[in-house]
Amino acid sequence: MALVLSTAAVPCLMSRLCGAKRIIGFDNDWARRLIGERVAFEAPPSLGNSLRMAQYLCPDPQKTDYLDMLAPTDADHAAIRALLSAHGVAEGQTMVVLAPFASARRSWKCWPLEYFGQVAAALHEEAGLLPVVVGAGRDKETAEQLLGDGSVPGISLVGQTDLGLILALLQQARAYIGIDSGLTHLSAALRCPTLAIFGPTDPRLSAPMGEHTRTIYHDLACSPCHNRAARCRNRECLLGISPEEVITQVLALL
Repeated sequence: MALVLSTAAVPCLMSRLCGAKRIIGFDNDWARRLIGERVAFEAPPSLGNSLRMAQYLCPDPQKTDYLDMLAPTDADHAAIRALLSAHGVAEGQTMVVLAPFASARRSWKCWPLEYFGQVAAALHEEAGLLPVVVGAGRDKETAEQLLGDGSVPGISLVGQTDLGLILALLQQARAYIGIDSGLTHLSAALRCPTLAIFGPTDPRLSAPMGEHTRTIYHDLACSPCHNRAARCRNRECLLGISPEEVITQVLALL
């Protein structure tokens, strides 16, 4: 059986080529051509769509959220402690994880890096939280810009973590701040106090789950525009979210 969670042409075609006897996908143009069993789809991709897929397979699911479905191993915890120690972080240090990055083709979802820097400095001063920046290897140089010349306290683990290490870090962290991204949902799944910053995308479709999460979203007349933001000049939906607003929300979460 193949479950096709993407609406793009290539995954739909791959599902046909892999030899699966049952192919289940969302009801869209490509699925109608290539997939036999189709599940109702409401664009853009959302948690609601994925849940609908699960309920197609299991009409009476025992669980309708992702909380507590992931857990780091003991080896992951030991490895992240060793990595943090190598960066001079003492055991027991309270941390806030910052995840400001998106993939190159979704950079329009990113809140300004200098705003993250202001938040990092304030949370270190007001709450004693050590900022820990995470991301993919391609974001190493950008992360250095965030931390700057050392005026913003914190460390960068960008490009140094795999999934297990990220899970262990999030489970040990006191809080997490990120954008509309997969890391934000990992944080929520682990019940880390999570603040998600949404701009051109719709939190009604993909906000993190759980009472331990908060979302900042300015619902403007043009919101949500999704990937049309790539051509937006003023980016008011993101630039209008101030560092002070984020700091206030994080402190409230704590």
